Amino acid sequence: MATITRTRVSLLVLAFMTIAIGVQCRSLRTQLRKVTSFQGERKIRIGHVQRRSRRAPVSEHDHCALLGAPWTESTTPLGDWGQMYRLKIQSTMSDGPRRAVFPEQPLFRFVRRVYRCCQVGYHCGSVKGIQGGKVGDYNIEFLLGEDVLSAPLEKAEVHFHFSNPQHLNIQPVLPSLEKRGFPTRYRVWLRDGVVELRVDLLALIQALQLVIGGASRGPSVMEMHWVRGLTRPGVVAQKQRPPSLQDTVPVVWGEVNESRNGEAPLQPTLELGLALHCSLLDNIAQPCQDYGVHLEHAPFIALTYR
Repeated sequence: MATITRTRVSLLVLAFMTIAIGVQCRSLRTQLRKVTSFQGERKIRIGHVQRRSRRAPVSEHDHCALLGAPWTESTTPLGDWGQMYRLKIQSTMSDGPRRAVFPEQPLFRFVRRVYRCCQVGYHCGSVKGIQGGKVGDYNIEFLLGEDVLSAPLEKAEVHFHFSNPQHLNIQPVLPSLEKRGFPTRYRVWLRDGVVELRVDLLALIQALQLVIGGASRGPSVMEMHWVRGLTRPGVVAQKQRPPSLQDTVPVVWGEVNESRNGEAPLQPTLELGLALHCSLLDNIAQPCQDYGVHLEHAPFIALTYR
C-alpha cells in the first residue's frame, strides 16, 4: 500500500514538473519570437534608412551636377518646328496691365536644390527666380524688375516642366535665333515621366539689360555677336551703323523689318517664340500633343549673378 502511494506521489510530481517546464518553454519561445521579430524589424528599418541615405547623395549629386552641366545645342533642321509657345518678357519700364503671379512648386524646389548644393560645396552665386504666368495654353508672361536687370549676369535660363509619358526626344528651338544662324542651347533631364527643360536666355537678357540701362538704342542682331555666349565661330560682325529715327520704331524680337535690312532692335518688352521638336528614336518629328506632351506648370526664369 505504501509503495502504491509513493508511486502516485511521484507521478503527480512528475506531471507537475512537465507542465511547468512546458509553460516555461512556451514563454521562452514567445520571448525569442518577440526578440527575433524586433531585431528583424530593426534590421529592416536600418536597412531602409541606409539604402535611402545611400540613394540621397546620388540624387543630390545629379541635381548639383545638372546646375553646371554643359549646354547641348539643338540639332533640329531649320524650319522643322513643332508645338509653339510665346514668351513675353516685360520690364518694369513697360507699359500695360500687370497680373499678380505666385511662385509654383518647381520654383521652390529649384531654390531648395541650389541652396543644398551650395551647402555641400558647389560653386553658386546669387540666384533669383522669376515665376511666369500662363495666359491661355501657349502664352507665358514674365515681369522683370529693374533690380533684377541691374546687376551683371552669369547665367539666365528659362525652366520648363513637360509631361512626357511616351519618353519622346524633346528639343527646344528659338526660331528667332535659328533663322539667324545662332544655336538654341538647352539642358534636359527626365524623371518620372516629366522632362525638365532649361533653355539658355543669357544673351537675350543681357541685351534687354542694355536697353534698360539707358542705351541710346537697342542692340541690333549683328551687334549681339559681341554678347558673351552667343558668338558663333567664323561669324564676322558688321560695323555698327549710325543711329536713325527708324531705331525708335517699337518692334518685338523676332520680327523682320525690311527697311532695316533685317535688323530689329530689342525693346523693354521682349517677345520670343519657343518651339518644341518631338521625335521618336528615328528622329522623325511627331506631334507633341498626340503623345501627351504638355506643360505641367508655368515656367520660370532663373538668373544667376556674378
